[in-house]
Amino acid sequence: MQITRRSIATAKGPGDWFTGDVHIDAVTAAAPPPWVTASLVHFMPGARVLFEADEEHWHGAAPDRLMVHLANNEADDQHDVAGSCA
Repeated sequence: MQITRRSIATAKGPGDWFTGDVHIDAVTAAAPPPWVTASLVHFMPGARVLFEADEEHWHGAAPDRLMVHLANNEADDQHDVAGSCA
């Protein structure tokens, strides 16, 4: 068995995307093709994404529980996100 260390560090979730304590671990980095990335988004208790009042789709943790979200994104050849699924 070969164990390979990840070279991508854990990042703090940006304040313009999240409220509360959020950390992002990149699982894969985009490489052509098809420019797909995967990240584990760790929400500490009470943390959530920022969303509009009428938004029906959002992610976050309960006030007393952690939550982890697996985010998969595919970008086009210009590296702009073309879609997101989880």
